[in-house]
Amino acid sequence: MTDSFKEFALKYENQKRDNQQAAKGAPLQWETLKNTVSQFCDRCDGFDGNLFLWITNYGSNSMLVLKDVAASFIIVGKKVNEPTKGFRIVFSRKPETPGEVYIDESPLKKKIWDLELEVKSGEYVWFVDRLAPQRFKTDDLLEEIAKELARYYLEYEAKYGR
Repeated sequence: MTDSFKEFALKYENQKRDNQQAAKGAPLQWETLKNTVSQFCDRCDGFDGNLFLWITNYGSNSMLVLKDVAASFIIVGKKVNEPTKGFRIVFSRKPETPGEVYIDESPLKKKIWDLELEVKSGEYVWFVDRLAPQRFKTDDLLEEIAKELARYYLEYEAKYGR
């Protein structure tokens, strides 16, 4: 059965309100996600004998590091008319640090997750393009990030025969 006009209008108003809430909360929710990930390092036992590390102020990005690979938290192409978009997590070889040089190209391609903040039923959730159609609360997204970084680490180690 189809919605009445009143139900249609109510859904529209609710979606409009949710979109406005998401737009207003996006910068704070991005910081909350990064803070949640940083706290994960304090309570996690690591993976495959390696600890997760949280590095801030690396350039303008923060990253979750597992041995030689990292999940970098980046803001790209933020637009005034799309404040809930432009958040990205890039899984790649850990960037070189001062005094460190890689003598080869990374054996793996970067994996990129584009994120968008949404509000569903009054709660903030993250939509991740690579994991569609699921939406994740911040704590649940943390778990997905850690699992993906661990998978990327295993692929990286396998490419080097370790």
